[in-house]
Amino acid sequence: MREEALAAQLRRQPGVLAAEPDALFQVQARPNDASYPQQWHLPKVGSEEAWDLSKGSPSVLVAVLDTGVDRGHPDFAGKLEPGWNALNEAAAPLVDNGHGTAVAGVVAAATDNGIGIASLGWSCRILPVKVADSSGWASSSSIYLGLIWAADHGAKVANLSFRVSDNTFASLGMQYFASKGGVVTVSAGNQGDVSSSPDNPYCLTVGATDSSDQVASWSTRGTIVDLTAPGDRILTTNRGGGYGVWSGTSFSAPLAAAAVALAFSAKPELTPEQAMLAVKNSAKDLGAAGWDPAYGQGRLDAASALRSILGGEPKDETPPQVEFVAPTSGATVEGSAVAVVVRATDDRQVRRILRRLDGTTMGQVEDTDRLEATWNSLSAADGVHELEAMAEDASGNQSRAVIQVVVANGDRKPPLVVLSSP
Repeated sequence: MREEALAAQLRRQPGVLAAEPDALFQVQARPNDASYPQQWHLPKVGSEEAWDLSKGSPSVLVAVLDTGVDRGHPDFAGKLEPGWNALNEAAAPLVDNGHGTAVAGVVAAATDNGIGIASLGWSCRILPVKVADSSGWASSSSIYLGLIWAADHGAKVANLSFRVSDNTFASLGMQYFASKGGVVTVSAGNQGDVSSSPDNPYCLTVGATDSSDQVASWSTRGTIVDLTAPGDRILTTNRGGGYGVWSGTSFSAPLAAAAVALAFSAKPELTPEQAMLAVKNSAKDLGAAGWDPAYGQGRLDAASALRSILGGEPKDETPPQVEFVAPTSGATVEGSAVAVVVRATDDRQVRRILRRLDGTTMGQVEDTDRLEATWNSLSAADGVHELEAMAEDASGNQSRAVIQVVVANGDRKPPLVVLSSP
């Protein structure tokens, strides 16, 4: 903060146009996949900034416990491990439903290969584990067996796009997976209900948001939700070689799985608890402050998660708080010296406070958390007027306070006396 304080002193000197600590900027990674511009969910979770920190590692395996993955899809070339079929304990998973292929594409479709889609997991690899039949139903026993097998065969992350966080048998598999150093991500559910089941400490349960950062109407809420991630109209891989748009918490959970995989790639020594906390606690806080039953800890922010584990300073997205001390809203004012006092607070530093009257700027102060001024209300017509204060912090975050006051100066002009004759 010493550099910022020095910059603040310089900004107050005559003739100084601007002063701030010299910053370094890095070119952001942007994949060349043909349909990347249509994948709104990737920039929403800070993908390009995250990829500057970690594009993932081929040694980090994400087990996709689902209906199997289409091995012939061009966007999975070189991305799939052999896998396993938990339904009949066979080595080659049969693909008889497209759900698993769609989920796997969200996690780690081949990225920057000039075709199709990109994926948050970029260089990470997929371990397909078939736990669901052709109709998409999975038993708790197949999920348990799949988690045990995946943990024993090198998976660092496992995604379950099923609502199983409150299932006892599945939870036993999650505990085993965690004991082997891995993290499990789970769908919250698409029933639109409010769950009262206790939070499962052995998995990240993920709800779904849309492109406007609103929780989807069908996304399950409640005590089971750890965080949310984009899950509405997600472009991903289709069984048979094409692409399609899918919705559901089935597609928000694998985004979280990919973020965990990037975290393990960037810092392999992370414990499961550290990786889970990094992803949860770095989420963008939406809705009620802190954890809430709709968003959990917030919406996934992969870039912030990586910064938190690599020691970088988290991006400041918290705006300052600003309020009028005087006058108060609804007050009646008069005269040429109305006191205007504004107070602002910020978790880092208030850069400036600006005041406006009916939309017209009246003045501002810099590098202070308090504005004190006088206003000549005689220059305004009697009646209701709007006073606005805007506070901005060093990161450019802004907030506003607006009040209305009543100007009541009345007729203050003395009568004009004209002598027509001596």
